[in-house]
Amino acid sequence: MNGNTKTMVRTEAQNLDIGLALRKLRVANGYSQQFVADCFEISRNAYIEWESNRVNLSMNNCSRICSFYGIKLSDFVLNFLETGMHHAPGDLRANNAA
Repeated sequence: MNGNTKTMVRTEAQNLDIGLALRKLRVANGYSQQFVADCFEISRNAYIEWESNRVNLSMNNCSRICSFYGIKLSDFVLNFLETGMHHAPGDLRANNAA
């Protein structure tokens, strides 16, 4: 891998906005921050940290989030993070059922 490729990969990773994806998923499902925080057994302030990108989410938490919304982790990454969530959460669930 040359230097340009490494830079491109790092730049693409920096463009992934997990917090924005979480907020869009939450809003699309009509959930409050408090409701989601309660479901994950964390404080609302801790959940706000997730949506604000103030903490790095573990793979375990990303997996739990995907289970909560009924989507695959790969779909979360491809459709929500890389594209800014061009697909509605219901579209992803329908694709997963097929």
